[in-house]
Amino acid sequence: MDNKVLEKLDKLVNEGKITPEEKEELLEAMGIKKETTQASLGLPEEIEIQGFKSADLEISGDNSVNCIIIEEGSEFINTKMEGSTLKIYPEFLGRKIFGIFGLLRIKLRMPSSVQEIAIKLVSGDLNIYNMSSRFLISLVSGDVKISQVDGKLNVNAISGDISIDDFNGEAEVVTKSGDIKVGNSKIKGILKTYSGDISLSEAELGEFKLSTYSGDIDIEKADFKGNGEIVTYFGDIEIEGNVNDISLKTETLSGEIYGAKLIEESLNKGKPLYEITARTKSGDISLKDISKGGRNE
Repeated sequence: MDNKVLEKLDKLVNEGKITPEEKEELLEAMGIKKETTQASLGLPEEIEIQGFKSADLEISGDNSVNCIIIEEGSEFINTKMEGSTLKIYPEFLGRKIFGIFGLLRIKLRMPSSVQEIAIKLVSGDLNIYNMSSRFLISLVSGDVKISQVDGKLNVNAISGDISIDDFNGEAEVVTKSGDIKVGNSKIKGILKTYSGDISLSEAELGEFKLSTYSGDIDIEKADFKGNGEIVTYFGDIEIEGNVNDISLKTETLSGEIYGAKLIEESLNKGKPLYEITARTKSGDISLKDISKGGRNE
């Protein structure tokens, strides 16, 4: 790699004459992109990523590797080990932190079974897939996409949509403003948004609580494996699933109840395995049974 070329490009970025994206394009055109942007690290028990004001972050699991590989953005990253924790934070360029000139993209590949990964981002999207870990995620503004992940998931966001697919484990997901979508998952825990919709499709639900202040809650093709609470103050609740093993208690102050007979039957069939409550102050509640031989009157 020609270090002088990289130094000149860093200087241009520092001076604001080119964007980080343009630097990446120039490196790729010169055929040195992979040599300059890829770096490998050891394999710690825990990873902490923080300090990035504007960055898109992608984390993927790959059990064919035995270390952490920075596939993109390595020249703008500093790392240090503290005990068994690897800390990843921004590289300083002169007196300025990279990211004020444009959005930084960081791409990490690592073995799937890192014990714990803590992520703090101010602005940017987060994409995680093919991992078996505990995630602690804090995000001010940006979307989160989780796919093919086993373990524990804790997300606290101010603004942004959260999408979870093919997840198996326990989750506590909270966003102040944004939608939460879950599909093809075995999940238990808390999903909460203050302004946004919550939707689940083809999910196996253990003990759960779904809550939104202003938004609809839609559950499709669900299999209930635990007690649950579904609450919205201003919005509709739609429940579609296998209701053989549940009783459903409903409450709405201003709205209609659909599937009332089915709901009544769920309350009068003896002690159910699981109890579900659904409450809204202003909105409709509907129940649909998709079990074999289910009735939807």
